[in-house]
Amino acid sequence: MNKQISFSQIDAFLKKNHFPLWVAINHHKTHTNKRMTLDGHHYLKPILMDKSKIRVVKKSTQGGVSECLIILVWSAALNGSVVFYVLPTDGLKNRFVDNRYEKSMMLSPYYRMMRTSGRSEEFKKDLIDNKSLKDVGTGVINFAGSQSDVPFVEIPADWLVVDEADQCDPKRLEMGLERLGHSSDPHEIYVGNPSFVGSFLDNKYNESTKSLWTIKGDCGHFNQIDFFKHIVRQVEENEYIIRDKEFDFHTGLDIRPICDQCGKPFDRFAYGEYVATQKSDISGKQISRIFSGKSPLFQVVQNFSKALENDFKMQRFYNSVLGESYTAEGSKISARIIQNSIGDFTMPSSSVGPCIMGVDVGNEIHVRINKVLPDGKKQAVYIGKVLTLEELFSLRKNYNVVASVIDAMPEIRLSRKFSHSHPGSFRCFFGSEKSDSMNIKEKVLTVSRTNIIDEMKEQIVLGNVLFPKNILHIEEYMDHIQEPTRVWDEDKEVYSWISNRADHFFFAETYCRIAEKVLKFIK
Repeated sequence: MNKQISFSQIDAFLKKNHFPLWVAINHHKTHTNKRMTLDGHHYLKPILMDKSKIRVVKKSTQGGVSECLIILVWSAALNGSVVFYVLPTDGLKNRFVDNRYEKSMMLSPYYRMMRTSGRSEEFKKDLIDNKSLKDVGTGVINFAGSQSDVPFVEIPADWLVVDEADQCDPKRLEMGLERLGHSSDPHEIYVGNPSFVGSFLDNKYNESTKSLWTIKGDCGHFNQIDFFKHIVRQVEENEYIIRDKEFDFHTGLDIRPICDQCGKPFDRFAYGEYVATQKSDISGKQISRIFSGKSPLFQVVQNFSKALENDFKMQRFYNSVLGESYTAEGSKISARIIQNSIGDFTMPSSSVGPCIMGVDVGNEIHVRINKVLPDGKKQAVYIGKVLTLEELFSLRKNYNVVASVIDAMPEIRLSRKFSHSHPGSFRCFFGSEKSDSMNIKEKVLTVSRTNIIDEMKEQIVLGNVLFPKNILHIEEYMDHIQEPTRVWDEDKEVYSWISNRADHFFFAETYCRIAEKVLKFIK
């Protein structure tokens, strides 16, 4: 005889074993005062139930994952954990806390009631509640923006939760990871709308199980739902057709995804499961608006069609709709671009000049020196590294450098000493789009970062910068020059160049371009 399980037994089981899911079903309220429903959002349930120590979610926009994060961090803090919740900037942090977190707390009686759970009467009087620190139960949530070092060196943590990971400063995320060093039960969660191939989030996801949402069709086949496999089919270059042969715009019915096994439609919002595509201790999930969003698929297809001739729109389609990383053609300096400008020469040990120099300062000093040819092109005469300011002075003299620009940060004293040691030498700060200026007395330049990098790349693409025939084998150069990617910053509504790894020769090249402009000014 089958024993029936009551609702109360199920409820008690969930509360004990899957507390975040229990909170989502019974108590969570969104910032718009709506109950959280998993109906049509079945892909969220495994996120709430996941207990892996390290988790990565590469997602499209408007998928409900932010609600899951609020529940997860609140539940962890309630049970005594210290949660370090990182967002890209202080502005985004404040907006998230005010518009999402605080409103959910205010609208849920359960959240308000449990806030002081486990605390003595004395501690209840001294609860911390501001935009950065939130006492919850016997734990705390520390919200921080990734632009400042301060919050990353203060308190130890048990959980590191990174929201919109690709927009955060990757160096500070490493500092955030160090805060888990003394935890007996550390957890890491990285979530976000991906940007380009090889980005921080893309690399994290590639180290994970790379689990894909899978829906069973009527024929029994399991479809790992994919836009190009189940919604459209390519027939020519930049030409695609809709797989649903019965779809007609005039009927008012939406496009249906088509099973790649039997050719019949299936429900994109049906129950499913995440299926791992590789073995890993890191739990990774990918979420697409194809199954997470309520937008009609015919609108998704229309957006894709408009993006076929526009790299920016295509990047936004991949990132925001498919939840996939994407690198648009032309958004990087590729090896092919460099190869097209390789000349039949080797770099000399000195030069009569005139030459221009770009210097980027890190643990080592990366240097690029170009000779200005009569036709205006620039030919590389030195690409390398030195360790001291004296070596830098020697290079400047040996190659007859008449204009040079050095990175003003982070070695302020070194850059100031360099800039004041020669009439044509300046230190450079990066500023906003319309901030270009020159202070001759202080030997300071302020330059638009995005604009000058765009100029530098354009000069290389046009063949106005010539490289030696051994350029592909110079240590670190090709890795550095291909690292930064030009991406759209949706929050600031501007393009910016971002890197996750070393890029010193890239910026030595950029400062050399600035030095060329200085040369024209001081002539």
